[in-house]
Amino acid sequence: MDDFFKKYEEFKIYHNTFLNLAFHFATSVSQIAFALLFLKTYSFWYLLFIPIIPYLTDGIGHILEGNFFEVLLISKLKKSTNSSGASGFKNFIYRLIALPDYLWYIAHRG
Repeated sequence: MDDFFKKYEEFKIYHNTFLNLAFHFATSVSQIAFALLFLKTYSFWYLLFIPIIPYLTDGIGHILEGNFFEVLLISKLKKSTNSSGASGFKNFIYRLIALPDYLWYIAHRG
């Protein structure tokens, strides 16, 4: 579990703005929605888009934050698809918890 939180702290280094976090949150929610749509319709188009969604929405989030190329370089150095080097599942969870975590921080920083 320590590894989970260590990598989450690394994830947060490159995810600092509301828009970036909102796009990342939308990534995981979209993946859940597409999985549910697949289960409802059995259309393989939904399965096709599940792994593609992060490349679109996460990239847009990093472009808006201004660190797209930095994150791209770090993920390549870590031989991963994300800046923390976490597994795909952990990164999926990080995207779900980062936006509420950020909003809680903003609300209680006073």
